[in-house]
Amino acid sequence: MKAIFNRILILAILVSSAFSGQAQKTSFDDVRTVSLQNSGPILENGQVKGYYMFYMVDKVDRKSRAYMLRILDENLRDVAKKKFIKSKHTSLKEATYNNKAFLFSFVDYKAKTLELVSYDKEMKRLGKRTIELDKWALSQYYTQGTNKGTEMEPSLNKMIFPIGDRGFMRYNMKKNKKRKIGYELEYLPNDLKKSGTWNKDSPEESKAVLMAGYGDANDKYLVSSITSKPKMLSNKGIAFSISVLNLETKKIVFEKELKSKKYIYSFMNAFINDEKETIMVFGEYFNPGDNIVKAKSQGLCALEYDMKGKIIGLAHHSWEGAIAKKIGVDKKGRIEDGGYVAFHRITKSADGHYYAVGEMYKKSVSGLGVAAKMLGGQGALVKMVILDMIIFDFNADLSLNDVEVIEKRKSDFFLAEGMGIYPPTLLAYVIRAYGGFDYSYTQENEDKSSFFSTFSSTSKEKGKKRKAYFGIIAHTDGDNDYVLDKVDLSTDASYIRVLPAKPGYIMLIEYFRKAKKIETRLEKINY
Repeated sequence: MKAIFNRILILAILVSSAFSGQAQKTSFDDVRTVSLQNSGPILENGQVKGYYMFYMVDKVDRKSRAYMLRILDENLRDVAKKKFIKSKHTSLKEATYNNKAFLFSFVDYKAKTLELVSYDKEMKRLGKRTIELDKWALSQYYTQGTNKGTEMEPSLNKMIFPIGDRGFMRYNMKKNKKRKIGYELEYLPNDLKKSGTWNKDSPEESKAVLMAGYGDANDKYLVSSITSKPKMLSNKGIAFSISVLNLETKKIVFEKELKSKKYIYSFMNAFINDEKETIMVFGEYFNPGDNIVKAKSQGLCALEYDMKGKIIGLAHHSWEGAIAKKIGVDKKGRIEDGGYVAFHRITKSADGHYYAVGEMYKKSVSGLGVAAKMLGGQGALVKMVILDMIIFDFNADLSLNDVEVIEKRKSDFFLAEGMGIYPPTLLAYVIRAYGGFDYSYTQENEDKSSFFSTFSSTSKEKGKKRKAYFGIIAHTDGDNDYVLDKVDLSTDASYIRVLPAKPGYIMLIEYFRKAKKIETRLEKINY
């Protein structure tokens, strides 16, 4: 049944003062500069256990800066802090925790190096490695962190992932013997010693461009998505595969292109079923011969593989069939008022349901672009309009249970000149790469019985100025309705950022440039 915003249970609009007595707060002075990507949550089994912050505190000389690395617990209490003298071109790109060790990755853009440093829980250094980056490897770090996702969305921001509590896996790009771009999966032990490091790389003789992305992992297996195409700057002949690596034997269990007798498939998410030892893959399906990046998909799909690489379960939900029965879809696969769907996250609940969280978008004429052209300037005649949030609910047997649309204010994403001719599917990649969607992250509670997805938007009351808010869409197993909560983001700070937090909260970081101060606080939410 189609469900729009008026069917959502709206509990409250929370303002920052409403919970000032309950929220934990902390602040740091003498912060010269701070970047959005230099702070984030520390996760343990998917739950927030603390935060890291990396910021400049002083200028040492013309080339060097003094930086502070600060670790907070989930209640924003100081756990540890370390001061570093590093190049002014240094940025902290990631902090990963595996229940025993922290791994921090620093990039020096001028020296073209990646520095990996690991610490134990007491912040005693375990190991250090410096890796030289070629231009292809370095290019990954220029785009990392440009979107509004966080470490809760691995496919968006992270290149290093925990492997049990014994080490980490680093995804990297490299050139093979044929001078084609390939991938490198590098296992790193907690102490970063080379004797414990091993690699699983793409074939050196491959004539195709091969790129790997994280899917899922447990103590025994690592699931990756593999994207293959003939040329780096072309999307012709693109294909997706799933690769399963045995972490104990260090051998590939199977690698299969995502296709069946009738269709080819894109990759969205993967799940390892520990009990059945199967792999569940979600994506969209296309007719054979279609260009997955350019063509309109036929609908959503789910594939279940056994550990021999055989498809043992398969479900298709077409836009014009099963999905159209739940919500209005036209013959071009557009929902509601002409919007396509970009999927951000798929989560599995304790009752076996799968929830695919997406956001709608469409093309529209850009008034600014038209005006610029009339005045002899440059600009795209087309812009992208970011529309409502949408959630697809699949039963445990992969049948489609329901579709929910959550209304929010439209926002615009302006395209570079000439990009207006790109197909909608390709433009979704562009919007995501540059942080143009309003979606932020999805968070689950520890027993998987509830989750909430978040987004940024604005609202306006009559006679008042428009305000920015952070939206939370929550769902609990057994409930028919979703709960929508809003947190007011009005602030005098130079910028404000929202991060995941312990159950029942979100964490806000505010940076005041003139005062050289960072303030953090936990805000209670309803879900």
